[in-house]
Amino acid sequence: MATALNYNIHIDFEGDLDPQQLAVVTHPLDGGHAFVVAGAGSGKTRCIAYRSAWLIEQGVHPEDICAVSFTKKAGEELGERIARVHPQGAAVRTSTYHSLGYHWLREWELCSGRAVWPEWVAVRALRDIIRDQRRWPKKVGAEDLLKLFTELKERALLPQHVARELDTWG
Repeated sequence: MATALNYNIHIDFEGDLDPQQLAVVTHPLDGGHAFVVAGAGSGKTRCIAYRSAWLIEQGVHPEDICAVSFTKKAGEELGERIARVHPQGAAVRTSTYHSLGYHWLREWELCSGRAVWPEWVAVRALRDIIRDQRRWPKKVGAEDLLKLFTELKERALLPQHVARELDTWG
């Protein structure tokens, strides 16, 4: 790890945080994972913002920190809070879980040549395919077909097995 970066600032971690938040924020870098259970309004976003600032003060480069949230709106708020707590906080990557996962898929070239679609896009595409192909004898819903594809994927079937399964389905 890099030596502490000198930003000549003072963040009053002890004064700004309650004891539980302070314990989370200052959890040692070599102390393993910190598991936090916290309800609404308990200061989770505040802890993540201050933890990011604390990590920067410990010498972690802001570009090496990733703060993740569930929603885009929460991620934007998180980024703003980190930037308010530390002058270098704007360089911390903030993301949603889904966006980060998609970024990794692209970065590691795991979806090269393939599209990763949100569920609503996949359902719309399947509706078009069902309408155009008229493959199944009874009315097949795109949502049902998407569930079947998910089940087949989770069973890790080879393409020829998927084709066989689809021929008997519907």
